Amino acid sequence: MKFIDLSNIKTKLYLCSWNGEEIIEIHTSVSLYEKYCETNLFDGTFYEDWGVTAPKLLDRLEVNEFDTFDNFRIERIK
Repeated sequence: MKFIDLSNIKTKLYLCSWNGEEIIEIHTSVSLYEKYCETNLFDGTFYEDWGVTAPKLLDRLEVNEFDTFDNFRIERIK
């Protein structure tokens, strides 16, 4: 097992996981947008079940610990 030290990073970080923990990624706001900007995560889609519009997702993560969309989970970790 590898240890990743994030203590020196001063920006907000998000833990993203797919299919449980099959794929795990750590992103900044910028890298999250760069990777997923062409998906419905940022396309302005209103997710009725969660009462959230995707572009406000990062603002929502300031208040809530995480959000889950189908097989994708995103959590602010720093």
